[in-house]
Amino acid sequence: MDTEVPDKQSDRSSKQISQPDAAQIYASVAPSGPKRIRPLFLLLQALIAIAIVFGAGVFMQRLLADKEPPRQRPVREQVFTVETIAAQRGDFQPDIKVFGTIIAGNMIEVRTELSGPLVSVNPQLRTGAVLRAGTEIAAIDPFEFQTAIAEADVDILDGEAKLLEAEARLAAVGTDLANAQAQLALAERDVARAEALVTRGSVTQQALDQRQQALLQSRASVDSSRANLKVEEAKLAQQRAALDRLSLNRTRAERDLTLTSLIAPTDVVVESESITLGQMVTANQVIAQLIDLSAFEVQFTLSDGQYGRLTGQGRALLGTEMSVEWTVGTRQETVSATINRIASSITADRGGVTLFGKLENLTPDMDLRPGAFVKISLPDQIYADAIQVPETALYDEQRIYVEEEGRLRSVPVSVLAFTGTNAILQADIEDGAKVLKTRIAEVGDGLRVREAGAEAPSGASPEGTRVGGERRPRP
Repeated sequence: MDTEVPDKQSDRSSKQISQPDAAQIYASVAPSGPKRIRPLFLLLQALIAIAIVFGAGVFMQRLLADKEPPRQRPVREQVFTVETIAAQRGDFQPDIKVFGTIIAGNMIEVRTELSGPLVSVNPQLRTGAVLRAGTEIAAIDPFEFQTAIAEADVDILDGEAKLLEAEARLAAVGTDLANAQAQLALAERDVARAEALVTRGSVTQQALDQRQQALLQSRASVDSSRANLKVEEAKLAQQRAALDRLSLNRTRAERDLTLTSLIAPTDVVVESESITLGQMVTANQVIAQLIDLSAFEVQFTLSDGQYGRLTGQGRALLGTEMSVEWTVGTRQETVSATINRIASSITADRGGVTLFGKLENLTPDMDLRPGAFVKISLPDQIYADAIQVPETALYDEQRIYVEEEGRLRSVPVSVLAFTGTNAILQADIEDGAKVLKTRIAEVGDGLRVREAGAEAPSGASPEGTRVGGERRPRP
C-alpha cells in the first residue's frame, strides 16, 4: 500500500508542463515578423534596378538623336600602280625540264678463263676506283702456259721433219712410177716388134709370149707405183694436217698465256671485287664487277602530254639531243646526252613514258655515278605565232589583262606551254600590247591603273580608299 501512492503522484507530475516550457514551444511554432517582410524588400530592389536601366537607355537614345551626322568624304576612284610588259609575237621553242637518274648501261663481269694462282693484283682494284682502259686488273701464274708454248714449238719442229720425210717418200715413189712407165713403154714397143717378126717367121711364138709377159709385169709395176704414189700423197696430207694442228695448239697456248693477264677493256669504275693476292682461282670465276664509263645512261619519264608534243608533227624522238645537269652542293656538272631508246612497256604507276639517253663525252675524271639525281632539259615543239608573257600575268590559266588608256581589259587566252617563269599563250592581242605583269587581288575589267613612275591621274585616290561606297582591301 505504501509503495503505490508515490507512483500515482509521479504520473500526475509528469503530465503537467511548466509555464516556461510552453513559452518556448510557442515561440518555435509562431512565425517571426522580420521573415514576413524580406520578400517585399527584394521585390522593391528589383523594381528600382529596372527603373535605373530604363532611364539610362532613354538618356542614351536622346543623346544619339541630338548628335550631328558625320561628314561624308567624297568618293574617289582607286588607282593601282602596276608594271606592264610589251607583248611580242613570234615562234617560241621552250625546253621541257624533267628529272631523272643515272644508270649503268653496261655492267662488266670480269671472269677467269683459266685456273691457277694469282701472282699479281692491282692495288687500285677497290670499290669506286676508276681504271683506265688497258690497265691490268690481276695476273695468273703463266708458267704452265709458257711451257705449253714451248712444247708446241717442239711438236711443230717434229711435225715439220716428218713432213719433209713424207715429201721425200712421195718424190721417190714418183720417180719409181716414172721409171715403171718408161719400162712399160719399152715393153710395149718390144711386143709390137715381136708381133711383126712372128708374121714373117723371124721370131717364134714362144719369144713373143715371153715379151708379152714382160709387158704385163711392166704394167703391174706402173699400177703399183701409182698406188704407192697415192698412199704417199695421203700420208703427206696427213702430216700437213698434223702440222696445222700443232700450229693451232701453239696459237691456243699463246692465247692462254695472254689470258693470264686480266685487262680492263675500257675506262671503268670498280663496282665490287672478290680476289686477293695468291688466291687460287678456277675457270669462269667472277673476280670483279666493273661499270663501263662509256655506257652511262640517263633514265627519265615524260608525261603523256609531253610525249605527245615531242612525237607530234612527224618528229623523230630517237636521236634528240638534251642537256643533263647534276647539282652537287654549289657545284654543277653539265653533260650532253642523246635519246637512244624507249622503254618496252608503259607502267601505270609512273603515268608516262620512260625514255633512256646515252651520255656523251663522259671522262673518267668526272665523279658522276649511277643513281645520281639529275635535271634534264630537252627542246619542246615549236609554237608558231604565239606570245610569251611572265607567268604572273596569267589569271586562272584562262585570261590576261591588257592596259589600255589607263584601264584594264581582260583577254581570254589558251595556254600552250610553261617555260620556267614564263607562259606561252595563244591570245587575240596586237603585237606590242601592254600586258599586266603585277598581281592584283582586285583585278577586273575597267580597273584603273598607272605605270610605275608615272604621275597619278587627277581625281584618283591612293590604294585602300572607298570606291563606289565599298571599302576595297589592299592587295
